[in-house]
Amino acid sequence: MSNDLTVQSVFEEAGYNCRSYSGRGMYGEKCLAITLDRDTSIGQFVGDVLFAAGSVGEDGTFDILADIFHCMKTDDMGTGSVCYFPGIPYQSEE
Repeated sequence: MSNDLTVQSVFEEAGYNCRSYSGRGMYGEKCLAITLDRDTSIGQFVGDVLFAAGSVGEDGTFDILADIFHCMKTDDMGTGSVCYFPGIPYQSEE
């Protein structure tokens, strides 16, 4: 992926709102995360991202996403799940 095409931008292109999150065992360190409601499965999220990457990505995008999904962690939040990606910073609009 080029410098102007980030993992976060692919997630947003797929229609997901990104946010900052500190997961279990991260000791306050923050990373990129998305929240899934109970009607959206992790499989649907991955499929949506791969579809978006096919339209906005470039050579190597799928390899990068495969590595990122391999490291993905989840937390159950009762009414949905959060998928977070330790080591990948959230880029705020500020």
